[in-house]
Amino acid sequence: MQSLIQINKYISIDLEGRNIIIYILKEKFKVYSLSKINEIIHKAKFLKNINIDNNIIKDILKRNPKNVDTFISFYKLLNFWAMNRYNTNIIDYQISLPILRKLYQIGDRQAEKLFHDEILKNLWGGDPSVIKFLMREKYHDYLLLESYKRRVNLVYTAKDIKFTLFICILMIGLYIFLPLFRFGDNFEFSLVDVFELNKSKIYNDLELWRLFTPIITHRYRITLVVNGSLILVFGSLFEVNNVFHLRNYFLVYILSGVIGNIFYLLLNPNPEIFASGASGTIFGIMGAFIIILLSKKRYFWAIIIFLISGLFLFVSDYPTIGYYAHLFGFITGIVINSLVHSLNSLKHRKTIKKS
Repeated sequence: MQSLIQINKYISIDLEGRNIIIYILKEKFKVYSLSKINEIIHKAKFLKNINIDNNIIKDILKRNPKNVDTFISFYKLLNFWAMNRYNTNIIDYQISLPILRKLYQIGDRQAEKLFHDEILKNLWGGDPSVIKFLMREKYHDYLLLESYKRRVNLVYTAKDIKFTLFICILMIGLYIFLPLFRFGDNFEFSLVDVFELNKSKIYNDLELWRLFTPIITHRYRITLVVNGSLILVFGSLFEVNNVFHLRNYFLVYILSGVIGNIFYLLLNPNPEIFASGASGTIFGIMGAFIIILLSKKRYFWAIIIFLISGLFLFVSDYPTIGYYAHLFGFITGIVINSLVHSLNSLKHRKTIKKS
């Protein structure tokens, strides 16, 4: 392959015989005849005097001296289009829209921001030929997909929130049955004492399971009612809007609670800490749900949930409440779901490039 003429880091073009070839990421994308390109140049209203490297001109002259003028004019037009945020008013829709769609698919950030707006603009532009082209090539499907991606789903059936209901039932069951299993000389201890967060037991006896078990264990009815209600609300919203596998929910739930407990132990100077409850996990779920709202571009609701989380954090800054568990559980939920979304997006882009 001869050296390609670069438009930007995604687009390049070349002249072969009586055809101009457009490349995306150096892979052949579209071939247009010079007659078609001449028609497009003739219609263009935005053809500007853009400087072109003399070495490029010499290279094209060697390859095809007869058609160099057409090639240079198209280069300038395509360059001007790329410099002006892929405005489809600049170049004929039969060229600009397919390129824009491909750029959107491979993850060009600029194209991702503009693609749907450009489809809407052309659908409502009133030009029957453009509308017919968009419908025939199923560009409107991208609008439907975008609408679906931005929709915040609500709970309609219990099947939608199976994991959340399982957690709530498990917490209620443990609250009822753990106190029934008692031990000690005078039966003064119950399994709740074995399951709760206990700083001295973890530090001195290395009972590390106590970092995990408190996130499903409650000693007091009021904490069970409050935490159970919050998990039912925010856990349900997170579950029905979580586009990834259920293990992402499980990961957020476990790690938010455990990491919150770790920081609660590390930053609390009190050598005797006894605690139980899923509040750190709840804050992790709320943080993860904020990331989902941001990914759906529901910024208003993301701010609302953030303010609610901030209010809960503020009122939990009290010696007898696990403030650090709440704070670091919240941060953990945000970090985990941000990483999951980023990794999934990267994987998706690599799949598109290979296809």
